[in-house]
Amino acid sequence: MKKQGLEVTDKAKIPFKDGGVDKGWDYQPGKTWFPDLNKYDKQTARTMVANNLQDGVFQRWYEFLQSRVAETLKKPEYAALLAQKGKEAKDTLLKKLRADQAHGEAYPVAILDEEVRQLLGVSTQTVLFSDYDAVKQIISREGQAFTAEDYLAVQATVEQARLIVQVGDFKYAFLPQGRKVYVAILQRTEVGHEVYLKSFRFGFGPEEAKALRKRGKVLKDEWEEAKG
Repeated sequence: MKKQGLEVTDKAKIPFKDGGVDKGWDYQPGKTWFPDLNKYDKQTARTMVANNLQDGVFQRWYEFLQSRVAETLKKPEYAALLAQKGKEAKDTLLKKLRADQAHGEAYPVAILDEEVRQLLGVSTQTVLFSDYDAVKQIISREGQAFTAEDYLAVQATVEQARLIVQVGDFKYAFLPQGRKVYVAILQRTEVGHEVYLKSFRFGFGPEEAKALRKRGKVLKDEWEEAKG
């Protein structure tokens, strides 16, 4: 946890509006139950998010959605789409899957410090991961060694990013960690009141970053290997 930049308070009580969430729930939580983290100071909000990621609440949220996606893909109408090749078929599959499984849930996965908020041009300090985007992540990461536990590194990636590049409406944050490179793709709402994690994955090293910086605007530039 410390290597990923997360700080967890032992047995901390999370101040939910309803007094807490039973660890055994079997429904998808979201913004309807999580408190407004913008009302808390950065460290308190950060600890609340880290505790829930560490305690397995996020893992159950993610894996519950993952299991529903897997069951849905077994249906005949989805099997037909899976058998088709090409971008159009993939886009149709994703659109249909999102319509069936995304219900407006969003889970907080990181807290932004003032420096990053200014770079992104946002007023919120909370990074949300929606079921709309999680559905795409689940089918895109199928067969890869990428699990709910890897999302523990989102906080460190956005907070300690060595390179941030804006391409269109998206901000790409790169954090090299040993042989791995974490890449978080963020998008803010039009007025900057919300920030969403659109994708989180392992990158392909400095060469990917070099190519991306040629396409966009560099907002933060501290990764020497990715320059040039």
